[in-house]
Amino acid sequence: MARSRTQSAVEFVEQYSSALLILVLAIITVYFISLPLSQSSNSPSYCYITPEINCYQMLVSSNSVETNVSIVFTNNLGQSIYLPSSTAFYVALTATSPFSSGTCDTSVLKAGDSAECSAILTGYIISPGMQLSPRFYLSYMGCKDASCTEMSSTPTNASGIANAYATPIIASTATTTTTPPLRQARLRLQRRPR
Repeated sequence: MARSRTQSAVEFVEQYSSALLILVLAIITVYFISLPLSQSSNSPSYCYITPEINCYQMLVSSNSVETNVSIVFTNNLGQSIYLPSSTAFYVALTATSPFSSGTCDTSVLKAGDSAECSAILTGYIISPGMQLSPRFYLSYMGCKDASCTEMSSTPTNASGIANAYATPIIASTATTTTTPPLRQARLRLQRRPR
């Protein structure tokens, strides 16, 4: 009788240990699949408009009230372009969000020069480090002469895409200032003693 109890205990462990092993493996698999990817394995930041308009930097910064989106681009069209003050830059943070308008730091951009455009989006709260894929477009008119006294009658819209990580807004870059965030960062670097 003692032998049959021992035998049934051993059979019980043999049968249910394989089920327990499968359950533990399933839990471990689910755990590792559900881990968030580290930021180093995400795609790098980039900004692209067209080869003729080289977008080389994008900054998305946010606090609890607003989100600032800024791009810096170079005019490689071979002619000056006119950027209308209120309709030159539009940005949307996601594929489903509406476009918001922004402004550029210059209205006439000569060939080879760079400009910065920025927009302030209210109502979007984005966590620092969050990866975003904003969509944007530039609306410009080609100038017929270098001083841009004459320009084409119809605007050209150049759409762009980007991949960026949100950074926190520093207190000095809140809406009380009118200098775009990327320009402020460049000014801080220039004022730094060497």
